[in-house]
Amino acid sequence: MVSIALFIQDTIQRLTLKTLLEAEGCVIAESAKDARVQFADTESWRDLDLSGTPTILIATASEIPFAVEAMAAGAWGYVFVPFLPREAALAISRALGEKALPDTKPTLANSRTMESAEFEHIALTLRLFNGNQAKAARALNIARDTLWR
Repeated sequence: MVSIALFIQDTIQRLTLKTLLEAEGCVIAESAKDARVQFADTESWRDLDLSGTPTILIATASEIPFAVEAMAAGAWGYVFVPFLPREAALAISRALGEKALPDTKPTLANSRTMESAEFEHIALTLRLFNGNQAKAARALNIARDTLWR
């Protein structure tokens, strides 16, 4: 478990990142001294000590020049907004010098069955269409009765 400090002024971005990080098993620290990594936005990074704790900025496309400026001043890197799944966790792993992805080769023992992959795909499609079976069946290119079965 990695403790993270968030220095993000935008409430929505802060809560989104907090939720994504907690889903990855990170703990949000109360203060910077308790954190192993800190996230900051392009407005807050100047108030932080960039020499101690690895600092990762969050930046929109228009804020990339500010992120580059922060990296020149000692920030570790940046994460692009809107957030992609696992992007922040990957940035944390890299900032801490840890292996980001497992080094295991895929085997049949840890692979999914075709039935489970099909079920997940159908369930995802139904969620995308808010449970509307007719629209989901059209998107899957199957008959509605087939989807129902």
